[in-house]
Parts: sequence; C-alpha cells; structure tokens
Amino acid sequence: MRSPLVVLAAAGVIAAALPSSASAASWLPLGDPFPPSTGGEAFPVVSKGKAQVVWLDGDAVLAAQRGGGGWSTTVLADEHASELQVADGDDGRIEAVWSREIGGVKQVQYASYSPTGGWTTPIELDPGSADQTRPAVAYVAGGALVAWIEPAGGSWIVRAAEVAAATSTVQDLDTLATLPQPPTEVAATFGAAPTVAWIAQDAHNVVHSSTSENGAWITPEGVSPLSEDAADLDLGADSAGKVTAVWTGDDGSSKMVKQATRVSGAWLSPQSFGGSITDASPVLGVGADGTTVVAWVGSGGNSLGVKVRLPGNDWLPGQATFLTAFGEALSPPSVDVNASGEAIVVWGRATDESVRVARYADGAWIATESLADAPEPAEGVRADIEDDGTAIASWELPGGAATEVGASVIDAGEPTLGAIHVPAVATVGAPVNVSASASDHWSSTSYSWDFGDGTAPANGDAASHTYTAAGTYTVRAIATDSNGNSTAFPDRAITVSAVPTPEPPAPTPTPTPTPTPEPPAPTATPTPTPTPPAGGGQKLTGLVPVTSVAKPLLIKPTAKLELGCKLIADAVKRCTVDIFATPKGGVTTSRVHGKLVGRATVNPSKPELSVKVRVKLNGAGRRMLRRHKAGLTLSVRSRATSTASATLRTTDQLRVKLAKRR
Repeated sequence: MRSPLVVLAAAGVIAAALPSSASAASWLPLGDPFPPSTGGEAFPVVSKGKAQVVWLDGDAVLAAQRGGGGWSTTVLADEHASELQVADGDDGRIEAVWSREIGGVKQVQYASYSPTGGWTTPIELDPGSADQTRPAVAYVAGGALVAWIEPAGGSWIVRAAEVAAATSTVQDLDTLATLPQPPTEVAATFGAAPTVAWIAQDAHNVVHSSTSENGAWITPEGVSPLSEDAADLDLGADSAGKVTAVWTGDDGSSKMVKQATRVSGAWLSPQSFGGSITDASPVLGVGADGTTVVAWVGSGGNSLGVKVRLPGNDWLPGQATFLTAFGEALSPPSVDVNASGEAIVVWGRATDESVRVARYADGAWIATESLADAPEPAEGVRADIEDDGTAIASWELPGGAATEVGASVIDAGEPTLGAIHVPAVATVGAPVNVSASASDHWSSTSYSWDFGDGTAPANGDAASHTYTAAGTYTVRAIATDSNGNSTAFPDRAITVSAVPTPEPPAPTPTPTPTPTPEPPAPTATPTPTPTPPAGGGQKLTGLVPVTSVAKPLLIKPTAKLELGCKLIADAVKRCTVDIFATPKGGVTTSRVHGKLVGRATVNPSKPELSVKVRVKLNGAGRRMLRRHKAGLTLSVRSRATSTASATLRTTDQLRVKLAKRR
C-alpha cells in the first residue's frame, strides 16, 4: 500500500523523512541466488518480463537470466575483465561493455542481448596495441554508443563508436578529444543525438563534452566551471534531446551537487542544490518523457537527497527532498526513471544493514520499503524500472572471501496468456470440461471461470460445469498472478441443447373389418385463434443511470463508478458488472474489448427492477487512467439474473478521464 509523503518546508529547503512501509508485499525476493562472486558491481535489468543481471565475478563477466523458473547463467568473458558497464532499452535489448586484458593489452569488448537471440559473442571494438580503459555505454535504437580513453603518443584521446547490435559491427569510430592527461571519468548518453562527457585533468578537473550533430562530432564544450574540481560524473538524455549532466563540484571551500543541461545546442549555466556536503556520489535517471531525478548521499553519508525535474519544466522548488532521516549511514544510491515518469531509488543502509527502496509516482515520493536484511552492509546497489511499472533492484552483500548478489522485483505486469479450450456445443445435464493456461515470470497464476448462467464462478486451470437450461452462453476465464495483476482470455460461446425425448415404439396394428361408409359430416365453423396478451418479453439495460459515451466522466483513480442492471418486464435478483478499458479511441463497436479493470456483483435482498452496482478500478485500471491523459473508453458488460431465472446480458460504453487535482 502506498503511504502519503510527509513534507516539511522551511527556508526554501524541502526536507522529508519518508515513513517506512509496514510491509513490502509488492516486492518479491528472487530466490535461487546467483553464484557467489569475488567482487565487482552487478547491473539488474527487466527485459521483456524477464530478470537479467550482468555482473563481475572476480575478473569474469557473467550474465544470469530468470524468467518462469530458476536462473540460467551465460559467461561473457572468463578472465581478465574489469570496468563493466551496462545499458538497456525499451525493446528488451541489453548492451554491455568492459575492459579486458588480451595479450598484455587492455581492449574494450562489447556484447548485446536480445529477447529473441540471447547474448552475442563479445567483440573488440578497435583492436590495437594501446590500453583502452574507462569504457562507457549508452543504448541506441538498433545498437549502442560506446566511449573510452586510450594513450596516443604522449597524449590521451577520447574515442567513441556506434555499434550495430544485430551484426556486432562498428559503424562509426571517432576521436573526440586529445588531452595531455588521461580523463578521470567518462560517460555516454543518447537522446536525439549521441553525447559523450569526460572529466579532463588540468589546473582543475573540469567536465567537457562533445555531441554528434549532422553526423559529425562537434568541438568539445566546457560544462563545469574552470575554477572548480569535478568528480562523480553522470549523464542522461530524454527523447527530445535534452541532455543533463550531474557531478560533485569542489571550489576548495565546500562541495555541492552540481547539474547542467544542454538544450538548443548549448549548455546552460550549472546549478547547485543540496547545500554544502562532504560526500555526494550523485546519480542521475532520465525518462523518455523528460522526467529527471538526481539522488545523492549527504554530508558524511548520513542522509539521502533527491531532486526532481518534471517534463518541460525546471527543477521543483526548494533545494532537495531527503528520503531518509539525518544520521543514517548510507551507501551510494542508484536511480532509474521509465518513459511514464515513474522512478525508483535504491540504497544500502549500514545503520541496520538493510537494502531500501523508494518510488516516485503521481508527483510524490512513496514510503520507503526494506528489500533485504543482511549480515553485512549492502554495496553496489542498482535499479531498473520498466514502462509498465515492473522494477528490479540488485545489491552486493560482502561475506568474507565471496560476495553474494541479491535481487528483488516488483511485478506490475499481468500474466501471459496461453491456450484456452471451451467446447462449442453441449447438452443440458452433461458435464462441460474447460481448461486454460497462462504463465507469470515472477509468481504463480490462478484462474477464475464465469460460465455465463448466473452460477458462482469456478477456479483452477481446469474446471467442469453442468448447464441446467438450453441456450447460448458466454464463457469467460481470467488469469491472476500473486500480485493481483489480472487479464482475461478471449470470450468463448457455447450452445447448450436440451436432451431429446425418445419417441415410444409404434404399436403392432390389429386387422379390422372394412367399415360401412358413413354419410359425410357437416362442415365445422372455424374457431378464431386467441390474441396473446399485450406486454412483450424481458429486456436488460446497463449503465444505471445511463451515461453518454460522447462526454467523458472526470473521475479520481480511487472513485467508484455507479453502474448496474435494469430489467423491463421483470425484476433483478443478481447483477454482475465487468469493466474493460482501452485508451480513448480504441473501441468503435459495442463488443467487449480491452483489459479487465474492475468487477463487482450485487445480490439485492429482494428482487428489484433496477439494481445499482458500484465498481472501483483495480490497479491496472488506475495505472491506465493516470497514463492516458486523453482518457479511457470503458466497455461495461452487465449480466442480470431475473426472477424467472433467465440470464440476460448487455454491453455498453462510457468514457472517463482523470480529474485534475485541485
């Protein structure tokens, strides 16, 4: 359950200590731990519903995948590897680079993962005789942007290459800068164009960058002040091409978290936030929509500060929001932002040797949760969040000679549907056997069956049902995972026939004498057929009260929609309402479409002509309502059982939009 954020504002500084969550039921620990490693960072990624973790095991690069079962491990480099870096994209691909010693010379190697093809064989991007170190990688549609440094004569050069993932070929290899001293850090990102930044050693350590414009890298630009020393560089970009850099700035008297943004072809003046600090290690997450989150450790490692910039806006007012109480000993955090602007921040807390997480959604930070308790303080925490809200966190737990890698996931995706079997015909009184299959990458799956005749639902991947009346019925199955995410199978129709009555055998005829012809009888006067009484049959209408689809309802995510069943010429003794949602414009007929986002049933104490049912959107519906600003089209399926034990159905539509906050 999400807890509200408590914010204390004073003197332009927002200081907040989030309450701890009472439980972390939404986060699922991933069992079957990875093989112990002897050191090195781990990078978790959610790739098309499967957990991937790439990490250093001593001087080897390993990748582990978990989906629908245990972990399977791939060895990318078996020895002499270091400086691992990983990036991922929304198509499920993962890009990994590292420096590996080959024949006494360090070379930058690259490998790519795709959900359909697995991991590619690692390649050297620029085989040569010079040591290549400090690699950085950014995801690019169809491949990766990789940067590194290497010596050239008496100087050092910054190099960049774009790689095609499908063929593992280097498409462009360029030298961005020549420097007298090796840069201390390198970072890369790709928004609308590739950008590489580095910290150059001179009178002060200064952040510089270069961007590829019109197919050519521009002359390096200064980013940080020449009078300060920069460290802890991180870089990110949104889909519109806005590039953001963060670092720790030291002017000789104090340290502060600094950031600068590149828009319209130029870097804006750096900004500071967070106040004076002794430690920072700022990290950056940028969503495709422009939502930007910076997180850092405050003075002495005793507090965790964050700063948020919304799409198309400046940073939110105030210096910082603090997600922890002051005085807690913390490890450097990790942050990630998805395309919808949701973010997670993960960090280790040495005070109680736990791994903690906080989520940002709907414009507020949500209460922190504990992911793990450990005998040693967690290090090397990493976070990744998908566009549907599925997120993964990993961490390292030092333990003597080996380091255990742990991971946990929050499951926001519904199960993947498989086959469903419902016979097309059946007979009254004969059992009907149905079955369905679905899978979920993180937890078990349960099933619910509605046979369309007003009886109670059945459970299980296989079920049996007996109809008591002839007719055509709609059978619906719903799969639900352990985290409450549901999805409906396509409806199936079944026609139930009455049991035929056998005819009695014909009697054996008895011979009779030929009768004497009788005179013809008089012609009878026809009797007129009586006229049936006026009235008509039953008719069901839904949407009680009736709501027009032309004008959307403005609702809050937690609002209850007042729907129901109304019968003409009879009374209702049971009413069930299902709601299915699609984005606005996605439904043009009266058939049921979309994702199941709500269900409710009412059994009135006595039959009534009109029964109202209040239906609340489930988690999937609330997320869709927040995400689709143009609104949703709801298919409302009403099913009524009348006092005559007949079952009637109708499907209506209405539109809803998220009500603006006041």
